Amino acid sequence: MAPLATSVHDGLPQLPTFNTSLGAILLCTVIGCMFYGLMAHQTSRYFTLYPTDFLALKLLVLLVFVVDTVHTATTIHVCYYYLVNSFFDIHAATHGVWSLWVEFIETSAIMIIAHGFYARRLFLLSKGSWVPVVSILVVLASELGFSIAATVELFRKAYFAYFFKFNWMLWGCLISAFLVDVLATSFLTYVLRNSRTLFRKTNSTIDVLIVYGINTGLSTSIITLVSLICAVAMPHTLVFYGINIISAKMYANSLLAVLNSRRSITDKDADVYDTGSFGLQVFNPHQRKKNGEPRPQAAPPLPRPLDDSAFSGIVFTSDSFLPTTRKV
Repeated sequence: MAPLATSVHDGLPQLPTFNTSLGAILLCTVIGCMFYGLMAHQTSRYFTLYPTDFLALKLLVLLVFVVDTVHTATTIHVCYYYLVNSFFDIHAATHGVWSLWVEFIETSAIMIIAHGFYARRLFLLSKGSWVPVVSILVVLASELGFSIAATVELFRKAYFAYFFKFNWMLWGCLISAFLVDVLATSFLTYVLRNSRTLFRKTNSTIDVLIVYGINTGLSTSIITLVSLICAVAMPHTLVFYGINIISAKMYANSLLAVLNSRRSITDKDADVYDTGSFGLQVFNPHQRKKNGEPRPQAAPPLPRPLDDSAFSGIVFTSDSFLPTTRKV
């Protein structure tokens, strides 16, 4: 393993240095298992908080859970194979096991699912504009192409020394993922800033959404950038592989965090509406219930409540909170 030297001394390949190969993979697998537990908790929380969401959205969350579960089992198998089953096996140290190669396509799958969700959200936020969506999909296509090509080359010849000649494929995949994060965050910030209205509470919610979007994109882009730097600076090690394990978990948790944060955002920053998942819903603020019970009336009586028409210019969704005009 890394540095996975191919030079031969006395007819035998060099033994691996475990700190930059198996050590990195083992450490990142342990951290990844922690993130997997958080992802499982977020999945359970989602189905508890949003039982009325569209079936397509529920299937998306279930797909993320299944892929991330398989990804976790794959990384555990890598550690078991090299550290238990084939420990000090020189042949195994210079060859890649199948689970090591499958992890690349699994990580790319999780990234593409998350990026596809963000692209759809941008499409809704931008009122059907295809510019951000097409931009993201083009980069996503290159990411998918690089990941498939890298996986095919890995299975064609399992020698590490052979695959190191094709490191540029991994670089291309990581660069594509980083660009998608930057594009998605930039477009989201631009669209939300252009959606500001004359309503203070709406603008406050938009500011919160901007912060959430930047934090989500920043967390995933940083870990992807670190993985890319390690892949370029240490091309004959597997440090980047270990960081990729954490990267996949970050994408899965970020997507679920976006979905689960919808109710907390509305409860914190606006009492004039509630949200569904992707449907358009408007509520009278004085008919809003809390914990299933009608809001108690204060004494002395409050001033006459605002009519629904005061809020007729705003349509709130879990994704946008964009101003629109109601047709008469």
